[in-house]
Amino acid sequence: MQVCKKTHGRAPDAWPMTPADHYRKRAAQLRAMARETDSPHLVGEWRHLADCYILLAQQAEKNAGVDTVYEPGPPRLTDGPATEPQA
Repeated sequence: MQVCKKTHGRAPDAWPMTPADHYRKRAAQLRAMARETDSPHLVGEWRHLADCYILLAQQAEKNAGVDTVYEPGPPRLTDGPATEPQA
């Protein structure tokens, strides 16, 4: 096994997984469950859930490339009674 110096002595397969990687791993587990079940209904449910996890992975990849900055909206007007300026 080769060791990558950039990972400080860790093997390359020890790199941390991204959220998208986690979702894809879970999708693979769900597809395996679909193959192992005898119930046609459950096969469909496991496959549908796996497809949803693939969509989550795709969205996670999109989100990883976005630098989100929170900017609060304009101040809200109070809902209390209107007051007139005093002279």
